[in-house]
Amino acid sequence: MNWDWTVVLQILNTAILVILGLFLRSYLPSYFRKKGENQATKEDTRDISGLDEGVRSAIQEIKSTRDEYLREQRNYLLKFYDLAVEFYYEKLAVSFGDIIVEDGKPLVIFQESFHKNVIELLKSYQRIVVYFDDKAKVRITSEKFLLQAIKARKVMKKYFGRIKTTLIHEMNPSTMADKVEYRKAVEDSNHEEDKYWKEMKPIMDEAFDDLRQYLTALNEFLRPEEIPNVPKGMFSRDA
Repeated sequence: MNWDWTVVLQILNTAILVILGLFLRSYLPSYFRKKGENQATKEDTRDISGLDEGVRSAIQEIKSTRDEYLREQRNYLLKFYDLAVEFYYEKLAVSFGDIIVEDGKPLVIFQESFHKNVIELLKSYQRIVVYFDDKAKVRITSEKFLLQAIKARKVMKKYFGRIKTTLIHEMNPSTMADKVEYRKAVEDSNHEEDKYWKEMKPIMDEAFDDLRQYLTALNEFLRPEEIPNVPKGMFSRDA
């Protein structure tokens, strides 16, 4: 079970205040009685002051710990969002025709970047798991997007090798010099890409919806009604 440490810290804060209240309830009457009788000593006053400073210090420490915890929650959520946006617009939505093939190196770089992005999403999601329980909207929606990214990676591994081969052949100068060979190479490339997109397109659509839901959950966590200039959860499918 994952604890909501924000609640835990609030409970500790309240507990300290209750203890302080009980102590003061039992201690102050005798103090003021003595003071009224001019019998309150410097030690009494010093004890009260020391207790007050100790409680203030304890409360401040709890508040600092809570604030740091909230900052870490926020940072990890925003990190996942940045990675998710990058994955959707720079990986899933990329047309292979927009990649300059040359000797194939850009395709290799894209393939490696695709896999790396999924791994970074996975690591970022694990941070969310540490900071949020399984009923938190941000955790549920981030997991849904991550699952689509993992599915996309499987499709990538299944088809991209063949796509890479056909595109390199299509852009080869000797192929382009022969009209018949070039036409066939283009058809082969289109055929491989069609198979890829047939499986990837439903994943893209689901990933878009999941990303929208995550942004909405993120905005709810950040309380946009209290924070100016925070988007309300809608964005375009186009980069």
